[in-house]
Amino acid sequence: MKPVLRTTILLFISVLLLVNRPVNGGDFVELAGDLPRVLSADKSPYLVVADIFVPAGKVIRIEAGTVLLFKNFTGIHIRGILNAQGSNLRPIIFTSENDRTYNPLSKLNPTPYDWNGAYIHKDGIGTDLERVKVMYSVKGIVSETKFIRISEGIFFENGRSNLTIEGEEKEVVPEKPFSYNLSVKDAT
Repeated sequence: MKPVLRTTILLFISVLLLVNRPVNGGDFVELAGDLPRVLSADKSPYLVVADIFVPAGKVIRIEAGTVLLFKNFTGIHIRGILNAQGSNLRPIIFTSENDRTYNPLSKLNPTPYDWNGAYIHKDGIGTDLERVKVMYSVKGIVSETKFIRISEGIFFENGRSNLTIEGEEKEVVPEKPFSYNLSVKDAT
């Protein structure tokens, strides 16, 4: 092989490996139990190795661009207030650890039912999810309270459902922005 062609191929492969590596080089910050006050995008992707919790009476903020990769049989339980404010260019991602878009080192393909999903308990009133993507879970988001806000949320390849609020499954078109808003001010 000619030296110039070999050099070009090696450079191309090096660039591909660099572009497709996880943000932090594959050294994930592992999460389990109660979440810290802020999950920052610069430390993500996070690997959820056991259920994570927004504790009752606490407010947890997730920054735009943050990625949470969930291992099998894990999920997020929201008992306080979760404030997750993504943006058009930097959505917040809740997905399977096998999602190669966010974990190119995965050897498995993501599938529905890979992780449990997000569960908003009755005391999760006021949870605000803007421009979040929920993918490859069992139940997407299940909320025991109707007093939550979802703005332009995207649901994709969730197993049983995408969004259930107080036992009622909402009509969600996969991969299309979905919004829902009912504040405590709306209570009668």
